Amino acid sequence: MATGKTTVGRLVAAQLGLPFVDTDDLIATATGKSVGEGVASEGEGRFPRSRARLILPLLHDNVPRVVSFGGER
Repeated sequence: MATGKTTVGRLVAAQLGLPFVDTDDLIATATGKSVGEGVASEGEGRFPRSRARLILPLLHDNVPRVVSFGGER
C-alpha cells in the first residue's frame, strides 16, 4: 500500500543530513524478490521473521539513519 513512507522518509533524512534506508528496498536487494513476492513464496507467517533477520542489524549498529519500515496487515 502506498502511504508515502519512502517519500517522507527521504525528506526527513535530507533535513537531518542522515542516510535513508527503505526496508522494502533492503529486502528486495538481499532476496532478489519484492516484498509481495516474498510474502507469496514464504507465506504471511514466515515472511515477517525473514524480514526481521535483515532489519535487526540496522537497529543494533549504532549508525544514525532514517529507516522506513514496511507495514503489517
